[in-house]
Amino acid sequence: MRIIITTILVCAVVGLSAGLGVAADAPTKLAAPKTLVSFNIPADGQVIVLPVTFGGGKEYQFLLDTGSAYNTFDTSFEAQLGKPRQSMKALGNDGKEHVVHVYYSPDARLGPLSFRQGGPVLCVDLTELREVTGLDIRGVIGMGFLRHYVLQIDCPAGKLKLMKPGDEARTPGDWGQAVDMRRAVQGSPLVLGRLYGKYGAMFLIDTGYLDSAGLSGKLFDLLNKDKLFTVVIQTPVETLRGKSVGTAARVDKFALGKRNYSGLIFNRSAGGNMLGMGFVRRQKLTMDFPNLKAYLDAPARSVDQNDMSGLHLLQKKEGLAVHSVDENSQASLAGIKAGDILSQINTQPVSKLSLWKVRQMLRAKDGQKVEIIFQRDKKFFKTSFALKKRI
Repeated sequence: MRIIITTILVCAVVGLSAGLGVAADAPTKLAAPKTLVSFNIPADGQVIVLPVTFGGGKEYQFLLDTGSAYNTFDTSFEAQLGKPRQSMKALGNDGKEHVVHVYYSPDARLGPLSFRQGGPVLCVDLTELREVTGLDIRGVIGMGFLRHYVLQIDCPAGKLKLMKPGDEARTPGDWGQAVDMRRAVQGSPLVLGRLYGKYGAMFLIDTGYLDSAGLSGKLFDLLNKDKLFTVVIQTPVETLRGKSVGTAARVDKFALGKRNYSGLIFNRSAGGNMLGMGFVRRQKLTMDFPNLKAYLDAPARSVDQNDMSGLHLLQKKEGLAVHSVDENSQASLAGIKAGDILSQINTQPVSKLSLWKVRQMLRAKDGQKVEIIFQRDKKFFKTSFALKKRI
């Protein structure tokens, strides 16, 4: 499924550190890195949510987002956060400015690790995030917290670790190829990527970005002009920001350090150059934030597949809703319209499937038949179509 929100949290606010008690980076220790907490995570590349304890010991799902500057709490926690310390305007997913309140961090914890050393926290309405992911996400774990640790994401093994940083010279040998990192303005990790051995650019590793990769409009157009892309598609889409044209290309030669990748789909992105969960899931990725090093294990050979139906879905209170349908797509030709509520897909009740699973079913195999029962105006309809590969 082509994600309709390109960046999950578009409110990376910078310049908050002064006067709000942001802890300094932890000093590098002359010892081997030590695991502080570990979690099981999905192996299929969907967004990573972790259990955060807050408000009398209750657990809530928080999105792991290396593209976000600060930890963020949903507005449902506003009363528990106390009095705002600061307010500012930030750009929302709708493209408009919104007032964002900033608070001192409450005593929330990820395992034994306290959010309080992560500095100030934001309070934002995360309803759209829940609708896009189909998950009951109540907060975001951002770089204000993560920058103190070594973060290891091993999707193939289904494991995630946060580690105490150690001496770079004592890094375990199974972490893989080392790559230098830099920090973006908001503290997010940047690495140097090369396309077709010719074009170099800094890429933000963003675990809150659901697709594989994004390219700035300038770089995308330059590569397209040089006819380096294997396939380029343009699709009229309707996102939460309104109507636009989605452009994507398949890239056969991309490298980080000595690690080479093929089959990645890069979106033309207003958010700049990014590597998202579709990229992260391919290997064990270790990011040593204090020492500014990333480590890449040998990547699995995998070819990206985009949505083959034309459906853009949101998890609404009334059910799995069709937000929009691409023009002349398979779903459009089969009669499905925006506002329809999906009831079944391939005889399986949608209520028993995750949104991620439904999206996987809609990009399974070129030519595969899909049967859908949907509801419109309190009436049920049945239709079918064959998935069609577009890139």
